[in-house]
Amino acid sequence: MRQTIKGILFGGCSFTWGQGLYHYSNLSNLPATSENHSFNSRVITEAMIRHKNSLRFPRLVANALNTFEVCKDDVGQLLGNGGSEDETFDFFNHIFNVERKFSYQDFSHMIIQLTNPHRSYFEFELNGVSYKTKILNTHLYNGIDDDIVGGKEFDEYCNLHNYTVDDIQEQHLIKQNKRLKEKVIFYNKKGIDVKIISWFGDVLYCLKDDTFFKDKVIKIKNNNKEFGTIMSLMKSDDDMTIEGDFRKNKNRNVFDVHPSKECHQIIAKSIINNLTSNSLI
Repeated sequence: MRQTIKGILFGGCSFTWGQGLYHYSNLSNLPATSENHSFNSRVITEAMIRHKNSLRFPRLVANALNTFEVCKDDVGQLLGNGGSEDETFDFFNHIFNVERKFSYQDFSHMIIQLTNPHRSYFEFELNGVSYKTKILNTHLYNGIDDDIVGGKEFDEYCNLHNYTVDDIQEQHLIKQNKRLKEKVIFYNKKGIDVKIISWFGDVLYCLKDDTFFKDKVIKIKNNNKEFGTIMSLMKSDDDMTIEGDFRKNKNRNVFDVHPSKECHQIIAKSIINNLTSNSLI
């Protein structure tokens, strides 16, 4: 039985937001880019937002399926170009329970684009006190920084239990995916079909052996090749990043390693094919 298409709700990070796609416009005063890939959201104009929205995969999917999409920046109080799974689920809660502009019945589909799992809080207990911190992200990428909230307690927690960084990473991924499963079940009960697409491979590591997610993870297909994550697609060809595309095809330096216009098109096509092949539309 075919399901009537309603709206599609998208959650994710800057990949879903469409970071950098405004560089494909002829607009003036486009933000300068630097080799450290810094980003200043205050210089992004409404015209740039409209242009990048027209090229990002949420809009492409919605247009192809003749419906509407809702992303984080479509809600005034939640403007932002990035995010974590924490922020994605906060956004969904805001949509339905705070702003109440939409009801669960307005959507038939939800696409959750998973990002770097270490952007989310790591929660732990020490001496009867609960802590949550993003220290794990700092440990992995910037070295230990005890000025981060919970940093000293996190180190004490690891030393107390003789946990290595690998141990903590596995704990974190298991907790993240347990919560993801709970959220998918919740939205399924509300009548929303949930699909998952991931930037990072680490997240899929803990999903691969759970049959619950077997038909929920969208694989990306391009040129008869299958990619498990957006990252693996982006590594397959220079054209898949904005920086590589502009350097290779437009002879310009645009220091932005987010998905290119073509990459968004491939992601969109993969989502559309997944939804339609499963007879949901």
